[in-house]
Amino acid sequence: SVGGGGGGPSRASLGAAGHLDADSIDLAALEEEAKLLDEFEVPEGASKFDVGPDDIARVMSQRDLEVEPVADVQTPRHLLPPEEVERMVAERRPAFVPLGGAGAAGSAQPPADAFSGIIQRRLANGIRVNYRRTDNEPKAALLRVIANGGRACEKMETGPDGFGAVVIGARALSEVGSVGDWPREEVEAFCITNLIDCQLDADEENIVFDVHFAVGSGEQGLCLPFELVHLLLEQPRWDEAAMERAKQAFLSSGRSVQKSLERNTAERILNAMFGKEERRFRDPTQAEIEALTLQGMQKMVLGLFHSGNLEVDIVGDFDLAELETCLLKYLGTITPRAPEAIVPIEHVTAALLTPPFEERHSVWHLADSDERACAYIGGSAPARWGPFGDYGPLAPHPDGENIQAPPVFVPATAPAERKKTAMELRRRHPLYTSVTLMLLTEIINSRLFTTVRDTLGLTYDVSFEVTLFDRVRAGWYSVHVTSHPDKIYDALNASISVLRDVAISPINRRELERARTTTLTRHDSDMKDNTYWVGLLTHLQNDGVPHKSLQCLRDLKTIYEAITVEDIYHLYNFFNFDDDHIFTCIGISGKTAPVVPDNYLMGGDYSLEEDVVPAGWGGSMPRMAAAPGEQPQMNPVSVITALMAAAQSMKIKQAMNNGNASSSDVQPDRK
Repeated sequence: SVGGGGGGPSRASLGAAGHLDADSIDLAALEEEAKLLDEFEVPEGASKFDVGPDDIARVMSQRDLEVEPVADVQTPRHLLPPEEVERMVAERRPAFVPLGGAGAAGSAQPPADAFSGIIQRRLANGIRVNYRRTDNEPKAALLRVIANGGRACEKMETGPDGFGAVVIGARALSEVGSVGDWPREEVEAFCITNLIDCQLDADEENIVFDVHFAVGSGEQGLCLPFELVHLLLEQPRWDEAAMERAKQAFLSSGRSVQKSLERNTAERILNAMFGKEERRFRDPTQAEIEALTLQGMQKMVLGLFHSGNLEVDIVGDFDLAELETCLLKYLGTITPRAPEAIVPIEHVTAALLTPPFEERHSVWHLADSDERACAYIGGSAPARWGPFGDYGPLAPHPDGENIQAPPVFVPATAPAERKKTAMELRRRHPLYTSVTLMLLTEIINSRLFTTVRDTLGLTYDVSFEVTLFDRVRAGWYSVHVTSHPDKIYDALNASISVLRDVAISPINRRELERARTTTLTRHDSDMKDNTYWVGLLTHLQNDGVPHKSLQCLRDLKTIYEAITVEDIYHLYNFFNFDDDHIFTCIGISGKTAPVVPDNYLMGGDYSLEEDVVPAGWGGSMPRMAAAPGEQPQMNPVSVITALMAAAQSMKIKQAMNNGNASSSDVQPDRK
């Protein structure tokens, strides 16, 4: 899934800023505050908890006090007895089959990929497996079970198995905390004793079951976490009380949205972008949650938890032969479900609406004691896979397994035909879209931070993100900016100006090199993390993501190195940042609602006669529309940017030559 979230508490709060000078403490004020607490009026229907030491001693001294001993919990050595496992293997005869399925050509146990070391398997019951041995975390591993579907398979209706059945059903199954016939306490003891940590969750595309575990030796080897996975898929436990806890968690989360400035603002802009009918990317309402039943949730979740819809990815420090034995014994013996019990996986896309100007841009107020403000900017973005602007079903890549990596750079003196061939190779590659999106995101974030925070001092936090999916054919961008209520309108307009200025203030090679270095450095660092590797392995054998393959992983760094400024603008031209295509929402908290200024949205109404990007940068600049019936108003920041861009465009060749000379020590010419 794709969006950022809040982090943990700042470490700065542990410094000198939290120190209190003893001489500055007002004892009289503290005593007055304590007196007010003592005089606190207890609300109706509640009781004040005021228990003193004498009360506790009196109760403990009573001879008739009965204390029930805590029941002893036996820690099982196995969740599946070895004799039961051997019986299943003898009856069900698990086996590996070629990656194309039973009867397909090719070996049932192909060798590891020479570049990445990834090994792929397919079991006779349909489960696909990708695994790789690493020593990133010695004697530890991560196993991820992916069930396609997720929230994208939920029905857009209220009912027992309606909207929310998958996401709340997965939470209810997790709340049970047990599998098979084992009590919850014994399963918890089993996991704690064997250092197994697991989490079950659902997102827009998948149900995900992650198992982090320590790799032991002998009897404490790989089999223990696989026993847990087998029982979850074969004998999951459902419980009414767990369902109610899951429902209450989502109801509580829904109520908290109304009290959160940031979450409510994000919810409002999603409502404007997708409307109230397309709600796959938002939480269910109270009525939809209350209509769900345990049987409905069970039907939807188990309809996705079948062997033909599962992909298992494993990364860690383990013995390869032992792993393959566990794959056969514990995953290969999972029984396929009947066709009528399977939830179909359908093509899902989501197009943004085109509401009128007044509904596209909104301001709201949250009554609160703190004065804060935040704003969101959103709009359509290309999908992660496939050509820019294509949101239809994703067909297999035309080059199949013969994908050719582009050259990292082409000399400026190269013939035009060679440059054209290199460009075609880059733009035909499956990774072209996602890599250019990552680089453009890095460039825009750098410009937002430099302009809105450092130069103008309008915010302490601003970020640009693109929400992308693997199977859902949709995508959108969002800018989140926080500020004081007095500055939020200027911060919003400055952020919009930065988005639009990319069209006329050319991205230079130094910006691209910084973005490239940042993303590749992050990639190299993340390669030491098992979770990142599991993300790379995810969907390598997914029919719904036909463009992701081992070839993609082999070419990842090459594509990052090969992308040029022209490629970034090729992507940028598929965004439209004018007022008729962006969505904005401002949220302001305080005791009273401030007056909304007239025509506050002026973030780049350039009104230029020539709507063309300087020669050599490709594409046309989107025209900046004003509000209906209003005259365009120029933003001073935009005027300065436009004048600078005009000066640059008059000497564009000289500027590019200087850029080449100054960056020659970084990378050869990528023109």
